[in-house]
Amino acid sequence: MDENVVEQTMDEEPVGADAARLLYADDARRLSDFARRLVATERDHAPGDYVHEALLLLKQAERLAELAVVVERTRGATWPEIGAAAGGITKQSAQRRWADAAATVDALADGIGADALRSRKAATSRKLAEDLDAWYLRHLEPSDVADDTDQPVSGYLTRTPTPRGPARRVPAEIIRPNLLEAPSIGSDEAAGGGLGPTGGTPDKSR
Repeated sequence: MDENVVEQTMDEEPVGADAARLLYADDARRLSDFARRLVATERDHAPGDYVHEALLLLKQAERLAELAVVVERTRGATWPEIGAAAGGITKQSAQRRWADAAATVDALADGIGADALRSRKAATSRKLAEDLDAWYLRHLEPSDVADDTDQPVSGYLTRTPTPRGPARRVPAEIIRPNLLEAPSIGSDEAAGGGLGPTGGTPDKSR
């Protein structure tokens, strides 16, 4: 094997692109659960609640897009490629739009930290991936395609050798915690059956 390649095993915690993809998957799950709860029509709504909910969903979708940029960068995509995918904007515009992505990429070189995992209700990255496996399989539709129906998330982590290279480190205090940690909406709220802290409409003070 190439000496510039680090071979990872399935028992190791994912780092780099695998860690970024795992965060992306978890945020997508939470966004999906939140959107699903908007379908029900029986909840009471005060004036402006529908707009508030839709804008909250949009905000979390924008966060998912930022994580997508992190995934792309950890996988080696260039800024011109990201700009092209974002509707043909220049690489400079893409860099400005997602300026915080670089710090998250650096942080994930060491994997997902304990605080970030705790916010996502998981003790380890592997456990988070297994939770996502179970969630995906619960929501699997006949038309969905999954190469690995037993492990649609965890089955693809750390299977690809990770290139070795100089990893830049940044102080933990300047990493944006709202990207590494769980979003304010998510599947952990689903058990309560509501969108807000009391099971009704969202708390607009947050």
